[in-house]
Amino acid sequence: EDNSFLGYAELTLGKLAGACGQRVTLPLLKRDGSQIERSTVTLFMEELRHVENEFLHLKISCKELAKKDMFGKSDPYLTVSKNMPSGDWVKIHTTEKHENTLACDFARFDLTVQTICNGDWDRPIRFDI
Repeated sequence: EDNSFLGYAELTLGKLAGACGQRVTLPLLKRDGSQIERSTVTLFMEELRHVENEFLHLKISCKELAKKDMFGKSDPYLTVSKNMPSGDWVKIHTTEKHENTLACDFARFDLTVQTICNGDWDRPIRFDI
């Protein structure tokens, strides 16, 4: 088992885009799908339309993460994955790692709608921390 895994959250791009202020706070879940007490991830989205591509600015923060290091707190980083028609998850982005913390704000990053969901706003996206 990967000792750096702190939890995951899953939603569709359509749910995030339709949320009030394009902001959603979700509980972090364990690998078995049960909720991790008090641990959350907050996702912010801003849609940018260009002539050929739609880009999303994503800003993600988390708080009250589990302490995973023996002599410190945790060293969280985020991976974003998309769900393929086969049911497999494919990693599409990895953020920077934050050292020795149980809460962090990841640097804003941009992804195309094509990369995230191939234009299918109902396709699940997974955020692993």
